[in-house]
Amino acid sequence: MAEQYFDHVDQQYPYALIGSLQEQVRVLEDRAHHYVHHVRMSDDDRKTLERAHKLLAETRTELQKLREAAGKPTS
Repeated sequence: MAEQYFDHVDQQYPYALIGSLQEQVRVLEDRAHHYVHHVRMSDDDRKTLERAHKLLAETRTELQKLREAAGKPTS
């Protein structure tokens, strides 16, 4: 097993890290929305992309719940 490599000198907290993940998921969610509404495709393919969009939205919501449960660091 590879050794862990820590990228930051200071301790990091889930609140901040999850916020960054949420932003990236939001970007993908926006892209899926764009595809659904602006890209030519079959109805079946559109339904697949709609499912992907919904999954990304649900993922972002779940990440928000995790972030809130972690709470803001006080230090």
